[in-house]
Amino acid sequence: MSINILDVAEHAIQRFKDRNATKEMAQHYIDTALVMIKESKDKYEFIAEDGSSVILEYGKLLTVIPKSSYTEKQIKKVQVILSCLELYRM
Repeated sequence: MSINILDVAEHAIQRFKDRNATKEMAQHYIDTALVMIKESKDKYEFIAEDGSSVILEYGKLLTVIPKSSYTEKQIKKVQVILSCLELYRM
């Protein structure tokens, strides 16, 4: 499943500035995601090797997090996901 960004929340616009990110980067994280987590009825987090995007099903981007802006918690989450994917591939 892939979702195209059709709208950008004010929060995401602020994150673009704070995290030196772009809408194109956010779409790239969605398009190249290793995993998609359904956070609620219509909210998804797409996690790629180089960053993450949180978007609503109808295309509104809520936030973007380049890998360079990951918190320690996010780094650990991605490491666990990558480890699980490696085990699955064996």
